[in-house]
Amino acid sequence: MESFEPQNYLRKSVIFGLPILMIIFSVLILKSRSYLARPDLMSFAVTFDFLFTIPIIYYFLIRSTKITKNSISILLTLNIILATIFISNQNQFYLNFFKKWFLPLLEVIIIGILVFKVRKGIRDLSEPENRHLDFFNILKKVAESIVPKSLVTPLSTEIAVFYYGFLNWKKPILKENEFSYHKKSAIIAILSSIIFLTITETFVVHKLLVKWNDAFAWVITAISIYTIIQIFGILRAIPKRPIAVLKNGISIKYSFISETFVEFENIRNVEMYNSEILKKGNIKYFSPFGKFEGNNIKIELMNEQTVESFYGIKRKLNTFVLNVDDENEFIKQVKLSLPKT
Repeated sequence: MESFEPQNYLRKSVIFGLPILMIIFSVLILKSRSYLARPDLMSFAVTFDFLFTIPIIYYFLIRSTKITKNSISILLTLNIILATIFISNQNQFYLNFFKKWFLPLLEVIIIGILVFKVRKGIRDLSEPENRHLDFFNILKKVAESIVPKSLVTPLSTEIAVFYYGFLNWKKPILKENEFSYHKKSAIIAILSSIIFLTITETFVVHKLLVKWNDAFAWVITAISIYTIIQIFGILRAIPKRPIAVLKNGISIKYSFISETFVEFENIRNVEMYNSEILKKGNIKYFSPFGKFEGNNIKIELMNEQTVESFYGIKRKLNTFVLNVDDENEFIKQVKLSLPKT
């Protein structure tokens, strides 16, 4: 049991208590007679406190502590929400100005920092310990140092969609320990067909809906276009993120929507397996597309493994199947690396 340290407790009380007191004081000002007497001036003062004074003071309070700097963005978001609620609509000029001009600028700065750090990370891929990492892995590591943990995977996924979909056109060259999983599968054809059908359907549905409600028609069209872009990014990333047999385990990836690292010590058995999987059985598909992907390899684990799926959704697997194009070589390399019993 940790001993009670008054000094440490007092410091934490100041770090979190002072910003909370300032927020409460700002809200009380908005409810006071002084605010009603000079709404323009007081709105400017309170908006400045919410958006600048409180976050800056909080930064200086946590600067020499282990508290993540990402918490500043959480505080700023909270302050924007509170300011929007408590400042009267007719006096939100400065708040709206910040939302319109400063927030996009902050987003550009964050994306710029991400791009710079990712480019640096990519240059470090030549290091032996980093060779199993790729753009998406590095992107998530960089995002962890910039944005709150809850936003890391969603932000990384959105950027990955555009990177793999529209920016990375280099044909992948597989190393001896890397294995593709799309050549014997019909998933590329299935996803391509879905994209084509969605484009056609979007055009037809838009024409019908625009006669009823123009705004609603464009909302549905925007959602459809976003879906098409997502599927296209997933499709294009499949050949660019191969499965790799590494020194300590297997890096198993499926586009950027399913990924895990299985240590050799956790593998009980690996074998050929072409049978269809029962829905309620203990064996699961590694691919999110399930039986549409097909399978020719089964991996049985000693302990349950966590798999990170689309947008950070996690699932547990104990025995699972996957599809590998060169299944014989894959099994050979894995079995040679398994601990000798």
